[in-house]
Amino acid sequence: MKILLLTDFSYPSVCGVWNRVYNDAKYLISEGNEVHVFSSNIIKGTNEKSSNYEEYEGIKIHRFKATRLSENVLVWKFKKEFFKLNPDIVHAHVYRHPCAHFALKYSKELNKPCFLTTHAPFVGRDIRGNILSILAATYDLKYKRELNNFKRIITITRWEEPYLYNLGVNKDKLVFIPNSVPNDFFIEKTWSQREIPKVLFLGRITQIKNIECLINAVGELDNIKVTIAGPYEEEYYKKLRKLIVSYGASHRIKFIGPIFKIEDKIKLFNEHDVFVLPSFREAMPQALIEAMAAGLIVISSKTDGGKELIKNGENGYLFEINNHNELSNLLKNYKNDDPVGKNAQDFSKQFREDVIGEKLLKLYAESRSVLDSYNM
Repeated sequence: MKILLLTDFSYPSVCGVWNRVYNDAKYLISEGNEVHVFSSNIIKGTNEKSSNYEEYEGIKIHRFKATRLSENVLVWKFKKEFFKLNPDIVHAHVYRHPCAHFALKYSKELNKPCFLTTHAPFVGRDIRGNILSILAATYDLKYKRELNNFKRIITITRWEEPYLYNLGVNKDKLVFIPNSVPNDFFIEKTWSQREIPKVLFLGRITQIKNIECLINAVGELDNIKVTIAGPYEEEYYKKLRKLIVSYGASHRIKFIGPIFKIEDKIKLFNEHDVFVLPSFREAMPQALIEAMAAGLIVISSKTDGGKELIKNGENGYLFEINNHNELSNLLKNYKNDDPVGKNAQDFSKQFREDVIGEKLLKLYAESRSVLDSYNM
């Protein structure tokens, strides 16, 4: 099959949505499919642009000049290239993003099945702000009826399902297929004998990730070393550096930049004992799933995504959002023989890329067989 995936950002962006698209694409290619990705040419979190076309690990990536509506919502025109490609399957990512709306429109014109993965964009004004919240509500009023025109709507979390039902989505349209983790992560963990943990954060270094909570939690814990890995927003980075200096902790808390290669991620996980995700909001946090797969002890704030993945005290630990004292206590009580790391790794096997990819490919195949039968 010729499969088209649409997402606002593509390689080399550090982006949870792109990570999902990338993992799906790799599996689909391994099963003999031809996979194309349409995206903007903007590299997320920067003002830099990527080339108009490249092949990355077998994925044919087509990029288009874009206009920003917000940091993460873009408009880019791809109609001509869509009809020229004439894919067998169309799969758009992120509800409310313009590319998903136009992908559905063009798919109907070509009589092709179109899928949508929502990526749980359901947040309140405290996160999104007043203007964007009004725009989201306006979009829902105008376009929510089109949701049932997608062949299937794929959720990455269970907690978003009630929101979609409230938008009028038919229950038989919804399919739960969470984010996947490459099989390479599932190697036997060499359990640390350190009595004091080495702590890791991996992800975009932005305000929504609330990294100052982690810094405040370890600022006065003299022996704990922290690695913060990921691309950063300049002003936020400066703020964090100033906070670290105020604790006199520059020798213990270090930034190492973004990590792109899977083997480099795995090496980084294996060098650490605890993964901390202190965010204000997470839908289904990819880095947290990867850390669980790698066998780390995981600690997350009580975001919707964190609560969905972690059973507190069984396969990880939860703390109240922005409560650095609670996080600090969890780190002080670290034990290198804590079984939650092994429990987390066992739990995360349900997210293996072959398990998730098989579910996705089955959906595609079913839609193709129905369409072929209809056209006979």
